Amino acid sequence: MAAYETIAFDAARCNGCGDCMSACAQAKTGNFEHASSRIQILPSANDGFELALCRQCGDPGCVSVCPAAALEKDSESGVIAWDGTKCVNCLLCTVGCTYAGIAFDERAGHVVKCDLCGGRPECVKACSEGALRHVKSARIYNRFGALEDLFVPGLAGCQGCNTELLIRHVLRAVGPETVVAAPPGCIPGMGTVGYNGKTGTKVPVFHPLLTNTASMLAGVRRTYKRKGRDVTALALAGDGGTADVGFQSLSGAAERGEEILYVCVDNEGYMNTGMQRSGCTPFGAWTSTTPVGERSHGKSRDAKNLPLLMMM
Repeated sequence: MAAYETIAFDAARCNGCGDCMSACAQAKTGNFEHASSRIQILPSANDGFELALCRQCGDPGCVSVCPAAALEKDSESGVIAWDGTKCVNCLLCTVGCTYAGIAFDERAGHVVKCDLCGGRPECVKACSEGALRHVKSARIYNRFGALEDLFVPGLAGCQGCNTELLIRHVLRAVGPETVVAAPPGCIPGMGTVGYNGKTGTKVPVFHPLLTNTASMLAGVRRTYKRKGRDVTALALAGDGGTADVGFQSLSGAAERGEEILYVCVDNEGYMNTGMQRSGCTPFGAWTSTTPVGERSHGKSRDAKNLPLLMMM
């Protein structure tokens, strides 16, 4: 199933200026009257503002209740299009929409709704406060979502942990011709340890030491290269295996120009062993070894600027 672009609304940033409505009205009708706008900013019960706008829903209620098939979701853009030649003005669509995203325009004599301005919404351009945002992240999903998932079904990590998603998406991007190194931490629990005696990945994966991940991976890459096979040598490591105890072998690999891809899952601490501070823990952060209290005020040093170090 494809993902689609949408317009996101941040109520905390909205000041109710109405510039978005003026821009929409001008783009669609040539005038600046808010009544002609496809987007409406309305007062909320808590003295703020709410958004009335078509969300281009994945399962649109307006489409399902339309007896004339005048509304249809475009499979390419995701925009719900209105066909005036079919519409019978029954207004059932206005009842079927939970977001007040389609409404009857008295001047036009029919319902009107947002069409995302062909992918360049004028309302977003006009919002100086940043309350409206054109979310384009669907393009990333549509690019990689159809690729093979090289991480097996199931989850061996803690519920809600984002590491599983990281592994799935990284492996989708690099492809099946990959060898993975996962040093001690949370990641090997899902990768090399896996489930029921089988690894969690559909590609070769091994479990190096914290201190030699980059050097072992460089050796793997060189071995495959000598055999005439081009593989991606990928490391998935945490703070310790990258920025701290693993940095010696990593910096050496960088200095030698080894052909490896090293991904640091920066948790800003040693989460797998009790949430201790790491070299990537930010200044002032609470961890089990840098508590916050009357005498101690969290970590007393800044985090390592690892990207900068790797570029030097």
